[in-house]
Amino acid sequence: DWYLGQLKEAIENSKSDRNQIKARKDLNTFIDSQDDYNQAPEAEKEIFRRGTTQNSYYDASGNLIRTVYTAYFDTGQLKSTDDYRYSSGVLTTRYYKLYDTAGALIQNLTQTYYSNGKVNTSTDYRYALGVTTAYYFNQYDANGVRLRYLTQTYYSNGKVNTSYDYWYDSLGVITAYYLNQYDTTGVHLRYLKQSYYSNGKVNASYDYRYDNLGVLTTQYYNQYDSDGYRIRSLTQTYYSNGKVNTSTDYR
Repeated sequence: DWYLGQLKEAIENSKSDRNQIKARKDLNTFIDSQDDYNQAPEAEKEIFRRGTTQNSYYDASGNLIRTVYTAYFDTGQLKSTDDYRYSSGVLTTRYYKLYDTAGALIQNLTQTYYSNGKVNTSTDYRYALGVTTAYYFNQYDANGVRLRYLTQTYYSNGKVNTSYDYWYDSLGVITAYYLNQYDTTGVHLRYLKQSYYSNGKVNASYDYRYDNLGVLTTQYYNQYDSDGYRIRSLTQTYYSNGKVNTSTDYR
């Protein structure tokens, strides 16, 4: 018993010694870092201090009304801001902005919230060299089920290129789809509309094509049964005055 007791005491003393050695090593590392910081130019100290910041704001009753997270590149250049707004302590809106190393905005996201904390709407713009390149919009119900998803691409002049718009029911099943396509001047070149069965299969598809003046030239209509089999196909061409030229209809 005496031997086991002495052995246990020796082990505990060994642990204590190792802990002290580690503590001294950590302290020396900290002191060295502090010396480096104290001897650094003021600009470098500012970068060190500013890596990421958090600022919170409260109303007179002590309720949180805003929290802003700010991140910086190693150079001290602003990287992002994440701004949350509250009402009576409940999150209502979020504003997020992301920048490149040159200071140009590359993302601008805005989200609204239900009182239960679920996202209501999300509006997300993407940029390159200050020009909009993409847009994403999402809408949800209070249970988190997505009701709509819209995405748009852009030409380098800022004009919309394509627009894809999906609509869903309360179960998250797609009910409608809209596609729009434009040329670089904003002239409408195509409009596609599709409706869906509850099983997600396409019901009907209306596809309109336009010339470079925005005048309707062709329409394609297709109808399907709930198993996905096509039961009708209609193609119509048009004169420049909008009158039907030819109509080909298969059942």
